[in-house]
Amino acid sequence: MSEELAETVKISEIIGNIGAVRTITIAILAVAVIVIIEAVLILMSGNKEKTRERKKKGKNRQGRFRPFFLPFFSSVFLSGLCGATMMSCGITLIGGLIGAGRATVERNICERELALGLEGEVATITGRIRSVTEKENGWELILDACELEDGELNYVGKLDHAKPENMEVADTKFASMEVADMEVANTEFPKLQEGNYGNHVNYGNYVNYINHGKYRNHVNHGKNRRLRLRRLLVKVDQKTEIDLGRDQKSAIGENFSCGNQICVTGTCYAFDQPRAPGEFDYRTYYRSKKLTYRMFVSSVEVQDQRCDWILEALRKTSLHASANLEQVAGSQDAGILRAVLLGDRTDLPEEVRTLYQENGIAHILALSGLHLSLVSLAVYGLLRKLGVGFGFSAMIAGVALTGYAWMSGSSASVIRALVMTLSGFGASYLGRMYDRRSALGLAGLILMWDSPYLLTQAGVQLSFGAILGIGLFEENREGAGGEESHSISADAFYAGIGMHAVTFPIVLWHFFQFPLYGIVLNLFIVPFAGILVGSAVAGLVLVEVSVGAGRFAVGGARMLLRWYEWCCRFGARFPGSHLILGRPRIWQVGVYYGALVGILFFQKWKKSRERKANPEKCEKLKNHKTLEKYKTLEKHEKHEKREMPEVWLFVFALSFLLLPLPHRGLDVTFLDVGQGDGICIRADSTVILVDGGSSDEKNLGKNRLVPFIKSSGIRKIDSVIVSHGDSDHISGLLWLFQEEEDIAIRQLILPKAGQKDEAYQTLIEQADRRGCRVIWLERGDRIESGKLRIHCLYPQGENESAEKSLEEIVEDSKSQRDRNEQSLVLRVEYGKFAMLLTGDMSEAGEHALLECKNSESEKNRVGSAEDMSGISGENGLGGIFLLKSAHHGSRFSNSEEWLDAVNPQITVISYGKDNRYGHPHEETMERLNAREIKVLGTGQDGSIFFHTDGEKVSWKCWSYGYGR
Repeated sequence: MSEELAETVKISEIIGNIGAVRTITIAILAVAVIVIIEAVLILMSGNKEKTRERKKKGKNRQGRFRPFFLPFFSSVFLSGLCGATMMSCGITLIGGLIGAGRATVERNICERELALGLEGEVATITGRIRSVTEKENGWELILDACELEDGELNYVGKLDHAKPENMEVADTKFASMEVADMEVANTEFPKLQEGNYGNHVNYGNYVNYINHGKYRNHVNHGKNRRLRLRRLLVKVDQKTEIDLGRDQKSAIGENFSCGNQICVTGTCYAFDQPRAPGEFDYRTYYRSKKLTYRMFVSSVEVQDQRCDWILEALRKTSLHASANLEQVAGSQDAGILRAVLLGDRTDLPEEVRTLYQENGIAHILALSGLHLSLVSLAVYGLLRKLGVGFGFSAMIAGVALTGYAWMSGSSASVIRALVMTLSGFGASYLGRMYDRRSALGLAGLILMWDSPYLLTQAGVQLSFGAILGIGLFEENREGAGGEESHSISADAFYAGIGMHAVTFPIVLWHFFQFPLYGIVLNLFIVPFAGILVGSAVAGLVLVEVSVGAGRFAVGGARMLLRWYEWCCRFGARFPGSHLILGRPRIWQVGVYYGALVGILFFQKWKKSRERKANPEKCEKLKNHKTLEKYKTLEKHEKHEKREMPEVWLFVFALSFLLLPLPHRGLDVTFLDVGQGDGICIRADSTVILVDGGSSDEKNLGKNRLVPFIKSSGIRKIDSVIVSHGDSDHISGLLWLFQEEEDIAIRQLILPKAGQKDEAYQTLIEQADRRGCRVIWLERGDRIESGKLRIHCLYPQGENESAEKSLEEIVEDSKSQRDRNEQSLVLRVEYGKFAMLLTGDMSEAGEHALLECKNSESEKNRVGSAEDMSGISGENGLGGIFLLKSAHHGSRFSNSEEWLDAVNPQITVISYGKDNRYGHPHEETMERLNAREIKVLGTGQDGSIFFHTDGEKVSWKCWSYGYGR
């Protein structure tokens, strides 16, 4: 037994040595990749000898260093605009085709991982830790090369790519089979004929078993591969027990290190798709990080404690720096400085994030070329002072930059800045001019090849768009002879205009609002960014010597943070500081960029024509030894000062192309709010919000309701109507009233039947604080705006009586104390279109309304008191095209008598997917199907949109196309 143990120890030592060799090999390869990149840049830069000859002859203008001609995503016209050759245009097209192919491959990989059917399933997965992040309630790990352990999985999809001739049948043969008809999720084989066949089929690399109606994947003794995920996001709670092997157990997350191999068991969930317009797309965001699933673990086993010493050293350095920042800057400022220096936004205050974003200075919180340039200048300058050669200094600085980029999380903007900085090193080494657009194209190509989904993210688009805007500005600031004007203030202002011109559609597309004073605000903030970073870095260095010295050094950064906050709050006081313009349509964005390219192309063509018409003038501008050069240059600068404002005035005029288009007709949106209700009615210039709450979406107002309102370009809500006071109807409205000051609200309308209910008290207080009028609605009241009419059919108020009052009818029911009985029933009319909104009315309320007759309201608090006899039907239920099903499709509502009386063509049910109440109930669906009523549900179809001009009605669902 001792010999076996010794042999095991010996094997472990050999494996450990192999792991160390592998780590060292990876480090050498990383350095080799940097060398190769630099070599490629040199080869693509042109003839080095010719450049040296030009320098010897004293020629000032050197050749440009073009590591890659243009961004792969630019068009042929943009290529021509930037001065590229036909070869550049060809490379651009080829790059675009390669990018499209790579994006298709990436999408197929993600869809295959989703097809594994891990949603809501308990699985055991083995993988190696790529990154470790500490959270408030535990740890967040990202695993690489994840393998699923053997177990039953419901594989969703068809094996339509399989061919019978590729199948090796074990034990016996299938008589005949068409694989395209095999529904693996249900294991249905409709065309599998009877015959003598065995228990399993060897298909490709897997052995697929049919086991009691479920599809199982097994490994075939080393020949076949396991089911794999590229990466997995693992959330570990602090109380989770961690098995370290060798009978050691711990609940301390410090036992996790980069490179450890662990086995986790837990429940997997796919990342959510947006369920409403404007909602953040978490699925695409995590796909850009090559993640398809997240797991909430119940147990963790560390199988291999060997770590990747490079990644772990960088992680420990980042943690040490983070702790030092906490020590010298305080908790709040340390959270901001961590985001600025280390790319860690875990502790960034939400208030600060929102404040910076709304005022257009959120880029201050992101790592960029400024941070990398400071690191590179520090390392490169020090080595040059020590007498180290130019090339070797650049190489060491490149390695240091790569380590810093890796330590800060390797975000797309950091990689972009890293590639462009390395390109700058190559240009300096060769003595050539640095071509920003070419370096930007190379960075874009690398990022696209690694993860095409990165190009859909706002940060990436803004990062590339800002650099491209500066490049276009510089191109058009060049004079006829190639010299540039040297007014620093003018250059800074026009560079800001150039960035705005390119990024304006991107900002509106992702954030739906524009900081009007952002350009001016950045003039007071950006110049101090270098001081902010330098002060924070000095504090990190000095704290190793003395805590007091570190606090003194970081004091400058803290003062600047106070300055930034004051500037933002001061700018927010001015009217129109946050313009809500909504998400522009795709054709608007296309027209905008097309017009922008046309303007800049015309400007470039005009300058080219001037150079050809005045060649002698250009020669004089190039000659540095003649006095006439200065006179001509002075005239040129005066001409350009008149010319540039004209160009950018045209650019400013283009912004109007992205303004919201006038709204025509009636739009009704049933938002997918989960288990709750949320309805938006837009009629011409009138906006009415009916309910807005959910019982299973905690941050409904912030994450779904307000983004929808802003993405629709809505700046003012005329009326907020609350059907009744349950939380699944008002939770999002509370957040809207309390936190969202940018959206104006005129009046709050509540059911008079619940006037004494304390559930409305918070809403009333917030409405009073914002200066909103509060109105209590009852049967007979009406809201009018143009062609839009909203009639309240139920319930009655305190002062109204009839042959048998509704109040008495309700008291006869067992649901008297149920707040659902306060639900407003609203008939919405626009031309010939009629819709009925029912809140959470019960079956007793339905019978009560059916027994009512039209009567005149004694006092109308919204419109004018008029006879309701003009409404179709005795009780206003005739001619209904669209019905909002009561109480989320409950069987205790939507009675047969009610459906027969209303007789709608379409019914919309607002419910949450997989809700705990089982809505919509099967009995309700049977009643609707028996009457051949078309049913649409937010749980299945997502948000549902209706549009009508009063004659024709069209609709579309978030999950599929249009209907009529």
